[in-house]
Amino acid sequence: NVGKPSGNSTVTVVGLENKGYSGD
Repeated sequence: NVGKPSGNSTVTVVGLENKGYSGD
């Protein structure tokens, strides 16, 4: 879930689990 930003993504309190992020 935590990956590099690529697109329209936002950093949330839980982590980087938004659209545009890819990774583990």
